[in-house]
Amino acid sequence: MGLSFYSGRRSRFSWLLLLLLTFASITACTSYVKVYRNLTTEYEKKSFQVMLYWIPSERLEQIFTQAPDKRKWMIEKEIEEIAGRQGLPVTAFKNRQIERVRMANMKYGTYKQGMFTDRGRIYIKYGDPEKIVPGQTDAYGPVETWFYPMYKVEFVFQVDEDHNEYRLTNIKDDRL
Repeated sequence: MGLSFYSGRRSRFSWLLLLLLTFASITACTSYVKVYRNLTTEYEKKSFQVMLYWIPSERLEQIFTQAPDKRKWMIEKEIEEIAGRQGLPVTAFKNRQIERVRMANMKYGTYKQGMFTDRGRIYIKYGDPEKIVPGQTDAYGPVETWFYPMYKVEFVFQVDEDHNEYRLTNIKDDRL
């Protein structure tokens, strides 16, 4: 009797944790998806991909709702600032970001584009992890850990088997 009670509590706790992680992930990306869906030109879509996750979704929405002439100026200014913070020439930063978004879409896409998944977001910002430890199991199920020694950070993804997707569990560590 005690075992089934414990298992039931653990199951409810796991379900609640997964629900909270799912909600956090969806709300984190919903605004980015909303902005992206409203873009019409190839220039806007590429510019969005270059700025994706480097500025808040609210700022992207603000930029892309401006008049066309002001929008283009704001896009270029924002990209220059981001590239400067990364210590890269603008062209190199743009090329890196477009390639990372392309790879994120190929590697991590599920029922949504890879750039809007948690693993896609981390890949877009940090690039390839130095080491990936897959298939570990913690109290809540399988996890995958990505290591970035250069940034002194690691990211843990919990497998959401219902959606065949990995949810980032340590969101606060995404500090670039």
